[in-house]
Amino acid sequence: MKKLIVARHGKYGPGPYLNSAGKKQMKLLAESIRPSLSSKKDKIVVLTSSAERVKGSAKLISNLLDISTQEHKILQSGGPHDEDFPRYFAKEKLGISLYSHVIEKGKAWLINWTNNTINLLP
Repeated sequence: MKKLIVARHGKYGPGPYLNSAGKKQMKLLAESIRPSLSSKKDKIVVLTSSAERVKGSAKLISNLLDISTQEHKILQSGGPHDEDFPRYFAKEKLGISLYSHVIEKGKAWLINWTNNTINLLP
């Protein structure tokens, strides 16, 4: 893996499911992610927590990009890390710092550790 894209779920509510604005955000995000994907889609997986808004966001992105999804415990609230996942992963696995751990709904970070860069999408 040379790139990691960390996305926040789209807008949701009422209730735990994506609303129309959230679905639109995820469609725009998927299109902004598409150029970053390689042709080897079998190595690309969308990881998701069990929250409905997150699973809905992941499903929309994975369907639009024709890639698979997988639920992962590290993404659960109170998961096995002492800080939010993007900062934890960047620090522990990539050796780089994320100075801002706040990300808006419907946005994503593209973390490229070949050249240690982080870009906000879209």
